[in-house]
Amino acid sequence: MTKLVRFLSLDRGKKALALRTLYWILIYRVSLILFPVRSSRWSTAPLKKPETSNEVSDPEAPERIVRAVRIVSRFVPGATCLTQALAARKLLEREGRTASLKIGVAKDGTLFLAHAWLELDGRIILGKQAGHTSYYVLT
Repeated sequence: MTKLVRFLSLDRGKKALALRTLYWILIYRVSLILFPVRSSRWSTAPLKKPETSNEVSDPEAPERIVRAVRIVSRFVPGATCLTQALAARKLLEREGRTASLKIGVAKDGTLFLAHAWLELDGRIILGKQAGHTSYYVLT
């Protein structure tokens, strides 16, 4: 109940961002359940550039979006790194920013590992983890 009270006490802009974030996380979460990743070219295909000017509306948007994705993902069961990266990329696109989705694979002994992260302007903004440089990035 306290989380609901905290949500209701947010200003209008933060509530709107939280709801948009929840929407996109749910869309991608359900899509990844229903459709295999390999048949979902939309998941890794570059998003089209916005038809607006090249000016970025809010230079702090990436930080706010990443924070919102991290927080809202806690409330969505199974919101994996791929789900989070897809949702954040979509939200950034709506702000006029183009982020790169990276999907990497690695082998740790007999375990096969996969991880997704998001890069903006050459730096990882979502999904950075220790040892991520050992992942082979899929194209």
